[in-house]
Amino acid sequence: MTQFFSFVRSELFLSIMGGFALGLAGMALVKPASATSEKVEANAVLIEGTMQGATDHGKRVR
Repeated sequence: MTQFFSFVRSELFLSIMGGFALGLAGMALVKPASATSEKVEANAVLIEGTMQGATDHGKRVR
C-alpha cells in the first residue's frame, strides 16, 4: 500500500495524469469538423503535368 501511494505521488504519475487531463480539455474545446449544421460543398483543383523523362523505346514521349 505504501508503494502505491508513493507511485501516485511520483512525478511520473503526476505527469501522465496531467497530460491526460490536458488531452481531455483539448478534446472538449476543439469543435469537430462534422459538428456544423451548414452544408458546405467541397471543390478540388487537379493539376496534371507530363512525366519528364518518360521514354518509349528510346524516343522521348511528349
